[in-house]
Amino acid sequence: MTSPTGQRVNGLWATVSSLPVYPTIFFVAFVVDLWSNASLDARLLIRPVVVAVVVGLIVTAAGIAITQSRHKGGVVAGVAAVGIVGGDDRRLIVLAVVAMLAILILGLRERTFSGPIPWSRATRGLNILASALLVVLAVSAVSALTRSSSGAAVHVEATPALSTTPPDIVVLLLDAHARADVLAVDYDADMSGFVNALEQRGFDVSSRSRSNYMSTQLTLPSMFNLNDLSELKLPDVADRLYGPALNASLVDNEAFRILREGGYRIGAVSPGYEGVALRNADRFFDAGQLSELETILIANSAALPAIDVVAPTALQDQLRNRIRWNLDPDNWLPEMTSTSASQPFFLFVHVPSPHPPYVFYRDGSPRQDRVIFFVDRTPFVQRTQESIDSTATAYVGQLSYVDTLATAAIDKVLAAVPDDAVVIVMADHGPDAHVDWSNLTPTNSHERFAAFFAARTPGHATLFGDAPTPVNLFRTLFNTYLGTDLPLLSDDSFMGIPPEQLVDIGNPDER
Repeated sequence: MTSPTGQRVNGLWATVSSLPVYPTIFFVAFVVDLWSNASLDARLLIRPVVVAVVVGLIVTAAGIAITQSRHKGGVVAGVAAVGIVGGDDRRLIVLAVVAMLAILILGLRERTFSGPIPWSRATRGLNILASALLVVLAVSAVSALTRSSSGAAVHVEATPALSTTPPDIVVLLLDAHARADVLAVDYDADMSGFVNALEQRGFDVSSRSRSNYMSTQLTLPSMFNLNDLSELKLPDVADRLYGPALNASLVDNEAFRILREGGYRIGAVSPGYEGVALRNADRFFDAGQLSELETILIANSAALPAIDVVAPTALQDQLRNRIRWNLDPDNWLPEMTSTSASQPFFLFVHVPSPHPPYVFYRDGSPRQDRVIFFVDRTPFVQRTQESIDSTATAYVGQLSYVDTLATAAIDKVLAAVPDDAVVIVMADHGPDAHVDWSNLTPTNSHERFAAFFAARTPGHATLFGDAPTPVNLFRTLFNTYLGTDLPLLSDDSFMGIPPEQLVDIGNPDER
């Protein structure tokens, strides 16, 4: 015979198990699935999962209120959840609305031709199905992350040999910032003002600097691991785990290890894109705008068409705010300079601009373009000269405004750091307004490799020479300031974007 306490427990369990929690689980599963496929940091899950739970409860409560039944309301909410998470396709929204109307009509009849509708049984079955789906997705995500994070980096034999305290180092990366000659020839633009401003502040501006790779996701793992990507323990570029493994090599990179051995505190400013975010820094600065995961979730749900109607510039505003925040040293520099001067710091500030999407005009006023894209996927043969010129004009306008902000930021940095501090302004790759991504050749991809580089290295003028590349950035810094003896690598550039194979094309400037 069951005790009164046991009866209460059983009764409570029966009630809980009959509650329609599956709509909420559907929302959470949607978040976990996209997070897993995007191979992003697990910490990004917290805010979206909380939002998913809240939205799921609200949608379920609305369904129950409309139908006056938790079981019928749960089914309505479940269909609504499917429509919302698949709502980037408006046809699915229409189908979801039709399905909800059909359910409501069935709810009024209470019967099908074969008998009463088993609403309570549907709740229990869908709860079990949704829970199983979430478990499978979670296990799959953890398994993929475990496989992709094992041993991507390759140890670099370098031990700092210090006789004095090394200088503070600040690296300001302006994503996709072109070299001056490419801007002049391919974009009919003059950036001599920015070059002159840097030279007046003691920078050596390299006229033939270039990138080793065609994207940030390739450049940074190579740069921070002091090696060509072919030397890292990575899957084949066509393997779906190649991207996660690249990210894993950046998270556990060799440059940070050597810097820490040399006594450096490390800071990093988030670009807003997790595949290249250096969250393993001692201090990670983030402006708090929408994360990459949240942007992906919006783009793949009914939230995007809703935002287009209610607040059509909201996503652009988020990016504008991040760019301005990242280019204001007051947001991140004081914390690095306020501690003891006996411990040097390394600070990496990644600004996601002038890389597209183009959200600024030359004067800093907001562009109101409705379409935001990171790479123009239109086949090159279908582009018109007008569209190419329009893209180039938008790029030059945004670059000009970013240069204005960067100059002001550099002045703040120079005023706050010691006179011997090293300050580098660089790009990870160049622009691509004229690049034919569907038919890459060393000639038509030239502008993508022409990346800007300038360095202020007191006591070591022209340290990096006239044609530096990212793969040798830290080797040069460590040999000069940490007393290492690392050989410099080839500065070859590699054409291609995974899953395409990377092709060594040597020096694009010589073609």
